[in-house]
Amino acid sequence: MASKPISARQHGFCDWGFAAALFFLPRLMGVNHKAKTFYDIMGGNVVAINGTTDHGVGFRRLISVKTHEKLDIVNLSILYGMFAARMIRKDKSALAFHFGLTALATLHVLNTDYNSNLNPNTMTRDDKERDLENPGRQTDQPYNEDDKREQSENVGDDLESDDDNLDDGSGATERAE
Repeated sequence: MASKPISARQHGFCDWGFAAALFFLPRLMGVNHKAKTFYDIMGGNVVAINGTTDHGVGFRRLISVKTHEKLDIVNLSILYGMFAARMIRKDKSALAFHFGLTALATLHVLNTDYNSNLNPNTMTRDDKERDLENPGRQTDQPYNEDDKREQSENVGDDLESDDDNLDDGSGATERAE
């Protein structure tokens, strides 16, 4: 099977474009008030999901790219279901916008390699630095401050202490017997 052309990071950039389109295009196209409200909610949904995904272009890494993929599928299901809604079906400009949005979103999801952030060659500089700081962390798992705090607490745990050499601060080293 051929690899998918859109990386998880590129998908994140495109999602910011989708959010902007959801907020502004319905107004420019003269879509009815109920449909505009629906698209505002969907735009907020896209901002929340994309902004909290661990793909390098969000503002907080709380959810994995795999979870983002599942949420994209849910959002696509909602978009397809909304074709039956009267506010879209009966408004020609809303129907045109909805058709274009749904088609682009479907292509976007189907052509995204959601596993691309697991490949070290496609990781961002921040991802590589984070993995150097925390080598045991799986790259598809969200990174948060608790992980960093836990790591700093365990820094000296695996080093054996040498209790035979005691230093009282005077510069002279005594030998414990």
